[in-house]
Amino acid sequence: MDCLAPLNFVAPAGIPGHPVGMAHCRGTHPSRHGAVSVGCTGWEEPEEVLVEATVKHYGKLFTASQDTQKRLEAFCQMIQAVHRSLESLEEDHRALMLVTAA
Repeated sequence: MDCLAPLNFVAPAGIPGHPVGMAHCRGTHPSRHGAVSVGCTGWEEPEEVLVEATVKHYGKLFTASQDTQKRLEAFCQMIQAVHRSLESLEEDHRALMLVTAA
C-alpha cells in the first residue's frame, strides 16, 4: 500500500498528487494508519518521484492537446460547411433579385 510520509525535502508546489514536503513512500514501514506496507521496495528518491509526477502531468497535457486539436479540426470543417451554405444562399438571392428586377 502506498502512502505519503514526510521527508527532509520540499517538493515544488503545483506537482499534482505531491503535497509540499511529502514524498511517495513505497517502503515497508508503519503507515500513518498503523498498518505495515507489504511488497514494497523502499523509499523512492525525491528526484525520481518528481520526474514520475512530471511525466504523468505532461502526458495528461499531451492527451488534452490531442483532444483539443481534434475538436478544432471538426470546428474548422463545420465553419467551412457554413461558408459554403452562405455562398449558395448569396448566389440564390442574386438570381432571385435578377428575376424580380426583370
